[in-house]
This record gives sequence, structure tokens and C-alpha cells, in this order.
Amino acid sequence: MTAYSATISFTLDGETAAPIDDVQTWLKCDSTGRSLQQAAGITTLADVIANSDVLGYLMSDESAMKYLARSTGFAEEGCASETFMTALGASSWVDDTVLNSDIWVEKICNSQYMDKVLNDLIPAMTSNTSPVGTAYVLPNSNDYLPYKMFDKDSTTFSGTTQYASYPHYYGMNFNSNKMICAINIPILGNNGYPPKDCILQVSDDGSNWRDIKQFIIDNTSGANNLIVFSQVSTKYIRIKANNGYYTNYNWSGIFEWYIYGR
Repeated sequence: MTAYSATISFTLDGETAAPIDDVQTWLKCDSTGRSLQQAAGITTLADVIANSDVLGYLMSDESAMKYLARSTGFAEEGCASETFMTALGASSWVDDTVLNSDIWVEKICNSQYMDKVLNDLIPAMTSNTSPVGTAYVLPNSNDYLPYKMFDKDSTTFSGTTQYASYPHYYGMNFNSNKMICAINIPILGNNGYPPKDCILQVSDDGSNWRDIKQFIIDNTSGANNLIVFSQVSTKYIRIKANNGYYTNYNWSGIFEWYIYGR
């Protein structure tokens, strides 16, 4: 591909960037790219975001996508656009670029168009093993079954037995590898006793675990505990809870747990 030699500049992160031909990692255009931009009258970042043809062309280019992943300004504006999010979700380079950026993943997850790029990987569970995978809680309580944290019902929850020593574990075996980049644990209703100090862990075999991220669950009513991280491929995922808010009985519970990926 040949660099576009025109002197069009883009506004990135609130500042005017160098002309396109000086930012080769951002954009490389051949004759097709030049034609698309000239026909659309592209002069600003907003113009790029609004044009599906130009977006589609840019997102087919690996170098452009790598530059995109470094632009927080593009993330802020782009994720508010349905056109942009649709093009982003269709890019064959999205997994290797923007989904390796915590900033981008957070913006995508907070966008009203999130489903154009990421999916909730677990459908409404009706049992511990249906319709997908195997949900579990350790130590398990038969009164608060593991699948309840994945049943999309804000009135039910999964929980541990009382007086059980920490750590507690909340997990899912997908039965096959999934690409994961975020989780969310919203605090619903009277759920004032979730786990507190936690570590998100993944495993390929269910025996050997690696830490992905440490976090503290905010138990304020209505809080969204969105945890983002560079995309990982895993068959097993779990939350290791080192303590909880309900100290009298060493009990913890989760109403809903969302796992986002592709």
C-alpha cells in the first residue's frame, strides 16, 4: 500500500495530528482509500467516525487498527457512534488491537452499542449445566445454587455456605475456549454481602490458574463493578474471594455476574 500524500489532518485526543502521510502507523491508503476519503470530504475525526465506507476500509488495515488502539480520543468519540461500533465489531483486527487496551474495552462496555463488538457470553442459565457450561460456587450452598448468578434474574443469587473459611470461589467452565475481556458484577436489590477483595483467575484445564486482575467489589446499592482487562482466551474463569462484607457468618453471595467477550 502507498501512503496518502494529501495534507489532510485529523483531530486526535483534542489536538490536530500530523498529515496522514506523516502518520504511517495510523493510516495507509491506496487509490481506493484516496477515492473514498475525497468523495466523502473527510477532514476530521468526526467525519471518519460518521462514514461507514471509510471506517470499513480503515479497519481492514492492521497498521491503522494498531494506531487506533493507542488513541483514547478515538475511543471516547467512536464508541458513542453506532456506525463506528458496527464497523469495529466487523474488523478482523479488533481482537489483536483495541481489545488489548483496558481503556478501549471500558469505553466499549459502557457504550449503548456494546453488542456490536462484545457479547454476554453466558445466556440465561436454567440449571448449573444448562444451556451452556458448568457454573459452580465453592464452598457450595444448596440453598443458593451456582447458576443463579447467571440466570438474568435480579431477584435470585448464588451463595456460599455459612461459616466457611475463605477463599470462596465463583466460577464457570465454558467447556470450550472463549475470548474474554471484561466482567461486570452489579449490586442489585438488597445484595449488600458480595465478596470484597477478589482476584479474577483463568485456566485452560481447571487445575492450573493464573491471575488476571485484582479488584474490590463495591457493595453500594446500584453499583456496577465493571472489571476490564486485555483479552484472554480461556476455558475456565473464576472469582477468588479472599474476604467478604458479611463477616458475622463468613457468607458471600452474587446476584448477577456478566462475562463479556467474543
